[in-house]
This record gives sequence, structure tokens and C-alpha cells, in this order.
Amino acid sequence: MNRIGILHLNVGKRRTVQNSLLNDESLQDYSAIAVVEPYIFVHPEDNVPRIPDDHRWQVFQPTARNDRALPRCSFRSVIWVNARCKATQIAVDNHDITAVILYTTEQPILVISCYEPRDGETRQQREDALTERTNKMKGAITEAKRATQGSAEVLICADLNRYHPIWGGQDTLRYPTRIKEGDQIVTFMHETAIQSLLKQGTVTWEHAYSDCPSSIDLILGSGGLQEKPISCTIHRTDHGSDHKAIATQLAFSNEDNLLRKGKRQYAQADWNKIRTKLEEALCRAPLEERQGSTDELDYKADLLISRINDILESYVPRARQSPYNKRWWTRELTELRTEYTTRRNRIVTLSRRGEDTQRARQLANAARRTFHNAIEKQKKDHWKAFLDDADNIWKAAKYARKKESLSSIPNLVVGGITASTDLKKAEVLMDTFFPQPPFAEEGRREPYLAGGAPKWPELSTHEVREAIFKAAKTKTKPQGQMRSHSGFGKNYGQS
Repeated sequence: MNRIGILHLNVGKRRTVQNSLLNDESLQDYSAIAVVEPYIFVHPEDNVPRIPDDHRWQVFQPTARNDRALPRCSFRSVIWVNARCKATQIAVDNHDITAVILYTTEQPILVISCYEPRDGETRQQREDALTERTNKMKGAITEAKRATQGSAEVLICADLNRYHPIWGGQDTLRYPTRIKEGDQIVTFMHETAIQSLLKQGTVTWEHAYSDCPSSIDLILGSGGLQEKPISCTIHRTDHGSDHKAIATQLAFSNEDNLLRKGKRQYAQADWNKIRTKLEEALCRAPLEERQGSTDELDYKADLLISRINDILESYVPRARQSPYNKRWWTRELTELRTEYTTRRNRIVTLSRRGEDTQRARQLANAARRTFHNAIEKQKKDHWKAFLDDADNIWKAAKYARKKESLSSIPNLVVGGITASTDLKKAEVLMDTFFPQPPFAEEGRREPYLAGGAPKWPELSTHEVREAIFKAAKTKTKPQGQMRSHSGFGKNYGQS
């Protein structure tokens, strides 16, 4: 039984945290990463806030923007979907919500990334902001159900900054003035038939300098997902955020393996052995028989392609896949991240024992600063060395240009019908670009050449000789030894 992995994390707008997250080798086979408060940069060509592109992930940003805020706060949620997964975005008119339908082999999953900062000046303003986000999420769920004929399950990864005993457990009693802030979220859960998948009382946020843990990050799932979770717990790697990454593993029986394969290295292949194996495979079941129908021809073609692919997979080595997402990432950075994670785990251990954690926090904060500073230094040094090499000048210019290409073909709507699968999209594109030609009316077919056969001018011997010389492989032979490729004879040029 295979798994679908979805990770949730609040990176706190920190570039170092986001770089560490995307270079975590343990996330290569995850289907999606839902992030709130991502690191955003402004492209100098158009001054548009955006998320850095990534060749292993499809980046889905909110369809709305907050133009009144600073660029780094113009939107506060994003979803990375594995490039080998199929996904379509649901438009939501809120800059803090991103909704994506993730298509699996069993059933589609609507993944929602939502953030609510709780920054209203009054309690009513904060309640109104939360109401707006819950209503927008309801609309996204309704739209996803309509697009999938009601088969979509729902998974919400949110940081709503609200307390409630349902997800916070007994620790919420330490905040008596805020214990009722999550009532509206509970009502939303009842109306949409979703429940918390994360264990009650799991600490998802912890102050870096004091013992002040809380449970403000939520993982909410619909009824179908509540029967599939293998685990929903804190991820083992800490990337330096004050929030903890939450990993959700769902069981799907027929899901494809998302582990990437390296490129085939054909230059290192033993082609003599490949030819021998291919001849043996074709001799066992020859394909030369005359085909009686197009279906038989398609079957034979598929069989031939399958045998060739099997032989190539067995005898052509593949390049080793890099475990890191960025080429400037090094093993030393991974070791620093492991050291920092160990020190953060030490704080949790001491807290459970009831011991003092002040010294452990100091060591953890020092390890985090060392780790993040090393990321910035390594990235800067790598690109400086890259730009100092004159051979990379055109490649650097290519990197500087913004990319407009789409990572996937969006849904196509024709005549009120939405094509969401690859097969339906292919049919729509074929019908649009290659329409069926009209049938000719009986009795009105025009002759192919209305004016009769064209009159060709007579060719001289000199013109024929010049044409033969141009087509010959060797043009330096004497005139009497000239040989044509078209069978005229060697003595044609002597006439």
C-alpha cells in the first residue's frame, strides 16, 4: 500500500527557512507542501510579488492579492505540488487562501492552505476576518465538489491563531481569555463535516526564548480522509521556524510512486548487449505478421515499445539523482540542520521531564543562527563563483529573465463543459487545432489540376550534369568516372 504525503508549515516569511524546507531530501516523495507566510520576492522587471520557481514543484499562489500591503504581505499562503502529480487550482477571492485539487488514482483531494493573523484591533474585527475566511473555504469546498461530481475529499492546512480544547487539549486552559476564540472554527467544522486529524494537544508553535508552547496550527480532514490517515504528526526535521512542520500521511492502495528517476546515460550503455537482447525478445514473439486491423497494429506497436523500454531500463544506467533541490545546497548544511533539530528536540525532552530549558534554548538558538547564516553564505558564495566564470554569462542572463511558462495545462472549458483530465484535454486540443475536414458533396468534386498537366521545360545535358554533381557525395572525381546516385550510368557525363 502506497502513501500520499502532505506537509504543512508556517515559515514566517524567512528565506532561510523556506530554502531549508525545499532542500529537505525526505520530502522528495511528498505530493504537496502547504505553506503559510511564505518568503516572497519582487521581480525587478515587473515589480510583481511572487514565489521563486522550482523545477521539482508546481507553485500555486492565491488568485487574489492585497495591493494595499507591503509586497512581502501581498499574499500569505502557497501550495507546492510535486511536479509528477496532477493538480488544478480553485479560484478563491482571498489573498490568504490557496485551494488546489490534487488528483490521485483513487479520488481527488482538495488541499487548502489558509492563514488568519488575528491582527484586528477589536474582537469584532477579528471575528469578522475569521468569518470571511471560513466562508471563502466553504465556497472552495463547494466548487471542488461541483468540479469532481462530489467525489473530492477535503484537507485543510491552516494557521488560524485560535485556541480551543478540541485541538489544544488541556493546555488551552492557560489562556482563559482566549479559550472561546475557536468556537467559530468548531461551527465551521460541523457545517463542512470535517475533523481534526492531528492528535489533541500537539504543540505546533513554541517561543524561541521562553517556555510558551501552543497548538494553533490545524490539520482538518473530511470523512473519507479520516479512514485513510497512517499518521498525522510533527515532522522529524526542524527548519528554524517557531512553528513546527506537520506531516500527514494518507494510505492509498493504487497510488503511483513519486520517487524520481535519474536521466538515462545512453553514452555508457552496452549497445551490443542491448541489440542481442532485443533480437531475442523479437524472436520469441515476432511482429512481422500482416496486421488485419488498426487495433492489432496498435497492439503490436505497444508491445514493441514496451519490450524496448524494458530492455533499456535493464541495460542503460541512470544518473544519480541529487537529493537536494538547489545545486548550491551542501552536505554541511544538512549536517547543521540535523544538529539544530537535535537541540530543539532536547528542549522538548527537558520540558516533558519538568526540567529547566533555559540553557538548552540558548544552545538551540545559537545552532539556528549558525545554520541560517551558513545558508546565506553558501548561497552567496556559490552564485559569486558562478558569475565570475565568463562561460556562464548567457546562462546567467537566462536565469535573470522571468518565466511565463505554465507548469501544467489548466482546465479547458468548451461549450460549458470542463476538460480536467489529460485525455479530455487532449481531445479538446485535437478537435480545436485539427478539426475534421468537411466531406465533399457528391458530383461536385473539382479536378485536382484545373488547367491540366503543367508543361515542363526541356532540360539540357549541361543542366542534368550539374544536378548530378550537386547530388553526388564526391564532386572531385574526373568527368569520365562520375557516378550518379539515380542510376544514369558513369558514361552519361561523357556524352
